Amino acid sequence: AVVSTQSTGYWLKEGKAKRIKISKIEEILARKYDCDLVSMDGDRDSLPRVDAMFHKMTDLMFDARQGKRVAIDQLEKFKKYFKAHEGLPMFDPLSNIETLLD
Repeated sequence: AVVSTQSTGYWLKEGKAKRIKISKIEEILARKYDCDLVSMDGDRDSLPRVDAMFHKMTDLMFDARQGKRVAIDQLEKFKKYFKAHEGLPMFDPLSNIETLLD
């Protein structure tokens, strides 16, 4: 039988990742569900392919609206990724956050 590992991408600010103990969540997902947790670092040249995604991009989106170049660039990279991977299961689609910020 072929074992297929699933991957779940995440994007969180470093402080938030530490507060929710992301490393512990990563261990549980790997052990119980054969699922890799993959950081979707917006500073990378390209983002890895994942099977699902969760994030906390409200601050990033707010910063982009304030004209912060790094945030604008990262947000655009994520938007392109999500468009290229339509149908990717995602906790809190960006459109929901845009509505909240309006």
